Amino acid sequence: MTTARFIGPAGDPLGEDAMAIPQVSFCSAPALEVRPLGRGWPITQDQMLDELLGLPGDWRLETEAELFALFNRRVRNPHGARSIDDTIQPGRYWSSDSTLGELHRRGVVDFNTGGIYSGYAWSVAHARAIRVAIQPGNQP
Repeated sequence: MTTARFIGPAGDPLGEDAMAIPQVSFCSAPALEVRPLGRGWPITQDQMLDELLGLPGDWRLETEAELFALFNRRVRNPHGARSIDDTIQPGRYWSSDSTLGELHRRGVVDFNTGGIYSGYAWSVAHARAIRVAIQPGNQP
């Protein structure tokens, strides 16, 4: 069983009863395969869903949280987007999150501003499909 390590603001270990953010090791996180949709160009929600549903296997869209984790206001990648991921283009990206009660709206993350918005189905945004990459030796 793995136990979480709690680290204070100065990097000092905290007691067991302290409230802090657990430090997670990404060494055990699964590798993700990323595939741009729309040939890398912004597309409508319907175009994105048609292309996503046409992919073989277990491809899915990233959540708002997964996309926002790639945003960083302090850096610009080679494409000019404020992202730690070099494959992200500047602009908005469709997420898998739909807007509650709004059939024709979906969450988008903006890699220019860091904003998370509710985008209409007819507006355009970039889209990426992801899936867990099959590692050698882990194939079924």
